[in-house]
Amino acid sequence: MSLVNDNNVLVSLADIAAAQALTLVTAQLLTVSTASVQSAACNASTKRIVISTTQDVWLNIGANPTAAKSAGSIFLAGGAQTYPINVTGGTTKVAALRDAIDGYVTITEST
Repeated sequence: MSLVNDNNVLVSLADIAAAQALTLVTAQLLTVSTASVQSAACNASTKRIVISTTQDVWLNIGANPTAAKSAGSIFLAGGAQTYPINVTGGTTKVAALRDAIDGYVTITEST
């Protein structure tokens, strides 16, 4: 199967899938407990991140984020992962805070 892009060029689904593929850069592991914890800045070559967690957590993403159990932070259920999130490599950080039980958050960085 093929699709036509904005320039009326025929593009195969295989080409689309290859363009969306994630290439691992690195990963960070955060230990999450009662206080907001912040990751290191993403690698300079990172363009997208995927976040997964072992327990229910609250997340905030930015240059100097603080996670809180309130509006402005994102809730992620334990065992879940996000879709790829576009970030600015070299500056974006992730902050995490447990909802009720200590756990771990993995931040997988990709190009």
